[in-house]
Amino acid sequence: MGLSRLPGCNYRRGMRLLLLTIETRPVIGGVAVAIDGWATGLAELGHEVCVLGLVNESFRTNVTGLPPRPHSEKWIFSPDRSDVWVDRILPIRKFRSALYLAQRNRFLTRQVAAMVQGFKPDRVIFCFINTLCCVALDSIQTMGIPCGAIAYAAELAPERVTNPRWLRKTLQKFEKIVAISSYTKSLLCNLGE
Repeated sequence: MGLSRLPGCNYRRGMRLLLLTIETRPVIGGVAVAIDGWATGLAELGHEVCVLGLVNESFRTNVTGLPPRPHSEKWIFSPDRSDVWVDRILPIRKFRSALYLAQRNRFLTRQVAAMVQGFKPDRVIFCFINTLCCVALDSIQTMGIPCGAIAYAAELAPERVTNPRWLRKTLQKFEKIVAISSYTKSLLCNLGE
């Protein structure tokens, strides 16, 4: 049975799909491999797919010379956080880290918005759920583009979720969420209980 015949599957051929991820080629790992497989499969089904990797500047040299894929790949390189001697003082390190993360999120959100406006996707699929996801999601939804998410157990594990209320609020904004396993689905259903 093909994907188009699955119950509840309502996508049409030839959609423009933007997959946002923080783990993509050339990173080697389960999430990066899965996203590459999904993007390849969707492209082979006739969709125009762009994988947009949000990675640190240090990855820039690793993306040249990658084997081609049937989908497009683009990367937004955020500046690496520099360590300085004052980071040895805990309150200063915490302040500098918070400042860096806020600046990085603003930078990436602007870059993602520009990419979305240029690519004009029919749907944006977030392949990660974190604070950057929340900020970028709000920005994309103001453009009227439906958004979905792929959820992984590692992101939803109770010991890793520091703010379940924020996470529930963010997840409610997605049109659809795909849990990659029944365990992940149970974490989603029991979030914050």
